[in-house]
Amino acid sequence: IGLYRSASEPEEILLEAEAGNPLGASWRLYTNPASSGGRHIGSQDGDGDDNTNPPAAQWIANYNFVVTGGVYRIVARIITSPGNSFWIRIPGATSPQLTRADGWVNTNPMDMGDTWHWDEFHNDDQNDNVVYFTLSAGQHTLEIAKREDGILLDAIVIMGVE
Repeated sequence: IGLYRSASEPEEILLEAEAGNPLGASWRLYTNPASSGGRHIGSQDGDGDDNTNPPAAQWIANYNFVVTGGVYRIVARIITSPGNSFWIRIPGATSPQLTRADGWVNTNPMDMGDTWHWDEFHNDDQNDNVVYFTLSAGQHTLEIAKREDGILLDAIVIMGVE
């Protein structure tokens, strides 16, 4: 009989989209029994697109979280019809997928769908590679901003990568 250390599970942090703090004033809050926790956020078709640069604070949702440190990826539960992208960043994070000096990542395109589904955040400016963030142990803030109108966000999972 041999004794072995068990492999630890990757770290996972679940965040409800409507729990942004602060949640930019322009995000629309929706109630829907199909949403995780019964609520989600988004924008409506016609709210305007921010394709070239991230929008101002009224369209940014902030999520504070604590990690043990390492490499992480982010997946989101979304509806992408008609819009299919966000801007995301984690100030202080490093990543080979960061291509802008301000740290924002253009996640276009995310998988299209008019029902809730999960998708990883990709970097449009880097051949749609999945974005991996290297984070030190401690508290960080994920910022998610509207890029295209008509996209809905229900939940976010920050997942450690083994």
